[in-house]
Amino acid sequence: MGLKYTEIEIPKDDPFKFCKLKRRPYAEALTSILNNFSESFVLSINNQWGTGKTTFVKMWKQYLSNEGFNTLYFNAWESDFESDPLVALMSELQTLTKKSDATFKSLIKNGSKITQKVLPALIKAIAEKYIETKVITDAIEKITESTSEILRDEINEYATKKQGLKDFRTDLEKFLSENNSDKPLIFFIDELDRCKPDYAVEVLEKVKHFFNVRGIIFVLSIDKIQLTNAIRGYYGSEKIDGMEYLRRFIDVEYNIPLPDSNLFIKYLYDYLDLKSFFNSTERSQFQEFRDEPQTFLKFAKTIFQNPNLTLRQQEKIFTRVSWLLLL
Repeated sequence: MGLKYTEIEIPKDDPFKFCKLKRRPYAEALTSILNNFSESFVLSINNQWGTGKTTFVKMWKQYLSNEGFNTLYFNAWESDFESDPLVALMSELQTLTKKSDATFKSLIKNGSKITQKVLPALIKAIAEKYIETKVITDAIEKITESTSEILRDEINEYATKKQGLKDFRTDLEKFLSENNSDKPLIFFIDELDRCKPDYAVEVLEKVKHFFNVRGIIFVLSIDKIQLTNAIRGYYGSEKIDGMEYLRRFIDVEYNIPLPDSNLFIKYLYDYLDLKSFFNSTERSQFQEFRDEPQTFLKFAKTIFQNPNLTLRQQEKIFTRVSWLLLL
């Protein structure tokens, strides 16, 4: 009897072979969208946490690879220790080519121009310089000069970043055309709703402003409710319309239909091999125990009728039951 639920195997030749939630048709429908729209866009796959989004995305990724698409998978939560998500996103792109690739080197060069930290704010710079001194008159006299210098530097830096962004997009488009076939690159971003609020927002901003070029389609696997909460947390206001904010970045939304709970219950029952307990020789010799498997499944179906229970919570309940049955 199993003690722990592990990730479902995803065979390369048949990615949905072990999908007990019968989600292959959703992947086929989404693939038809990708085939019919050649322009760059951002697609979100939305469902609440614990409903199997990550497993579906990984299965679909392999399915797309089999259909001739180049695909990348980026787990945002595993990289939110980075100060700038552009670094992590570029690292994923690098897996498509050799480090010596000239276009990618140019891409890195132009990317560096738009990730440099801006100069300190004017007020902060002046305050730090003069707050402990008594030479207020001299400080005031120098304000005009300091303001001009800082403003000039900011203008020059803005111009550099603006040109860098333009060059970055040009190089990215060239890089994609060199490494893709006639199909766009499908870039999956998963677990965004689990990231720190500031990192989640930065990823969205980078995707929209830096990677909005021909030849690349982003697929965001998200819990929209949790992500909007993160957005409000980032801006520090409950008045922020998180849903409207997300619409700035997402072009197409797709809500995965909720799975049939009965299918998942039967899958967990078989996967954790609970029948080996209920049908054991020690128990089956007693008449009163022979209907236990059916009784257990009926009881589980009754409990899991609660719409607030996610697949992950159902899995944890089954796992703990399997532990208890071994005691």
